[in-house]
Amino acid sequence: MAIDVAEQVNESVQTVNRRVKHSASDSFEWIVGRDALERFAPEWDALFEQSSHSAFHMARVWCEGWCASPSAKGSMEILALRRSGELVGMLPLRVRNIAGVRYAIPAGAGRGAYLGVLERDDAPGAAEALAQELSRSRRISLFVNNDVSSQDGPTARFYETLDANGWAMHREHKDIVRCSAMAATFEEFMNERKSSKSRQSLRRKLRTLHDAHEVKVEHFYGPQLDDAVIDRCAEIHAASWMKRRGGAYLCDPFFQKLIRAAADVGLMKAWIMSLDGEDAAFVVSGVAHGVHYYEWPAFKEKFKSTMSIGQALLIDVMTDACNDGERLFDFGPGEGVYKEYWGNEEHHVDRVFAGCGARGRIALTVYRAAWSLGKFDRIRGKYRQWKRRIRKARQQSAA
Repeated sequence: MAIDVAEQVNESVQTVNRRVKHSASDSFEWIVGRDALERFAPEWDALFEQSSHSAFHMARVWCEGWCASPSAKGSMEILALRRSGELVGMLPLRVRNIAGVRYAIPAGAGRGAYLGVLERDDAPGAAEALAQELSRSRRISLFVNNDVSSQDGPTARFYETLDANGWAMHREHKDIVRCSAMAATFEEFMNERKSSKSRQSLRRKLRTLHDAHEVKVEHFYGPQLDDAVIDRCAEIHAASWMKRRGGAYLCDPFFQKLIRAAADVGLMKAWIMSLDGEDAAFVVSGVAHGVHYYEWPAFKEKFKSTMSIGQALLIDVMTDACNDGERLFDFGPGEGVYKEYWGNEEHHVDRVFAGCGARGRIALTVYRAAWSLGKFDRIRGKYRQWKRRIRKARQQSAA
């Protein structure tokens, strides 16, 4: 049970000049408040471009979008590291006070997100320095990150340093992630990865689809992914099986705004396949630092029996990924037959819980216990029912 008490923090940049063993020129800033965050925005954008390990979920527009979501709680606070005056590392957080405990989660979020620290490629030790400063400041008692990728080296070193500095740590496996190392062309990729029989089978399926329908695929890169394109994707999502599962995210105005903002800075791409003039399937992907993130694929249920429209569109997307020089195609967390077929590599995502000091250790124990209980469907259902009642009571009270 979480008690949400928003902590009021002055809008300021709080600078802490502390020297650490990594570099005598290191200094740290806690960046808090709307005005300070707005001034910091260009530096965040520049650091993201120079942090090749980071997923697009660490971009400023994505993190700011999630912090502004209706469900977001707490305020954004950033621990920034400067070396000789230049920004070389940062840890963007969303922080709130729960029963006297300073509780933090990553500023970003999202399906299949990979979150942690930003470290400039030419600034070794920045992640460790951030962890040391977080330990010294004792500003955070409990830090929970549900999306730590095993591919994110700087974030792994950050947590190793927290552990070495006496934080109570707990890690749980969350998901496996399938991905594919790409080639210069899709034909080269297929020749290297798939047997002749498999290639023939795919070509046969594509011929069957094209013989039965007039097939058209449209591509939209960056700012081309405008409101009209998002509306077309949302219409497909609403008519897909994802609607029944509550996963038709592109029907949500919040996600539409978030995707549009990310597209405007070149972090999004989309593909729409139409059959006989009707939109039938779409893919919306994130892209950053040569990695393609296969985020939202869907097709209308009425075309479920149509031969391999999902696979046909995926081939088109992967072809473009090769042509655009993307080195890795990430299919996102979770298992799937198509992911096993196309994926030739894998990594994993973990949940990491970290508590600082006596209060943080107690909070970590309580949080873990609540998390474990939440795995039971009956208890989780009762908790959600309780939350709905509280929300309804608050709405009635406000009215």
